[in-house]
Amino acid sequence: MVNFPDVEWIQQDPAVNPSGSRHLKTAPAGFLRVLDTSAGGVLDFGQLNTTGSGAITSTRLAYARINDLADASGVFNMRLFLVNVTAWGIGAVRFLEQKQLHFVPNLTLNSSADNTPTVVPSHPNLSGTITEPEFPLGKPWMSGTIDNDVSQYVHLAVEAGVNVPVGTYGGAGAGTFRYRLLYDFS
Repeated sequence: MVNFPDVEWIQQDPAVNPSGSRHLKTAPAGFLRVLDTSAGGVLDFGQLNTTGSGAITSTRLAYARINDLADASGVFNMRLFLVNVTAWGIGAVRFLEQKQLHFVPNLTLNSSADNTPTVVPSHPNLSGTITEPEFPLGKPWMSGTIDNDVSQYVHLAVEAGVNVPVGTYGGAGAGTFRYRLLYDFS
């Protein structure tokens, strides 16, 4: 039987640099929560008022790390995307993202940010943070559980246009949207 690697997402306080503690099993500096599908593990974007014009949520910061390699030597071909956007029916909505190799405190996304894919990307779109001359933007894999062997910092936000109806989106019973990280391992 193969034991799969355990990759977890960490939500980070965007004002606190976790460098040097991202590998710790206890809470790293600025740790907010492990993101998962439990009630307390969701990435909450808060509230928006789109009455007069569209708006963008507060920017959230997360990164992936290997909690346990198990039988794997690493994870690669990492593809981050939105798997379900049923919470959003009518109106203009964009899922914004910006990835950074190094920590940038209090980065705020605006309309010029990239869109998070809503289908599985055909190529990797997330890398690790270990750099080498041939990988100046980070190796396209993670292969350890040390501090610098984590994913890029991923800044996320939601932009909702003025034509998005008033309501709760992503809450219980109101549809959902979910980020997913697909990867291969060896």
